[in-house]
Amino acid sequence: MAREKELQVDCIKIDKYFIDSLLSTDLNKAITGDIISMAHKLGHFTIAEGVEHDIQLRYLEEHNCDKIQGILISEPLDEEAALEFVISQEINLINTNIEPSRSSAAKTGRHLRRKSF
Repeated sequence: MAREKELQVDCIKIDKYFIDSLLSTDLNKAITGDIISMAHKLGHFTIAEGVEHDIQLRYLEEHNCDKIQGILISEPLDEEAALEFVISQEINLINTNIEPSRSSAAKTGRHLRRKSF
């Protein structure tokens, strides 16, 4: 953290280790929320990697994590399939009159979310 300003980054990626720990730790004692808070106080947005379970997603939403990545959103995709996936999600947002940048769907790493959350 001491060199954070020298790195000139605008994003902090939260390692899957901290996301996985949400499954086995008392959520009141988890430090993942503190990591998110500290990143925000430093002016960075946050990305949580390896989100696989709804409980992880709920915790991250409650602690204002900006974006998520993981199989809860999508299995890994090749470039063509990823572009199709993003376009289909953007069309879904347009058809429901949701502004992507203001919707909760904008929280995911690909600016989309599964409908079943």
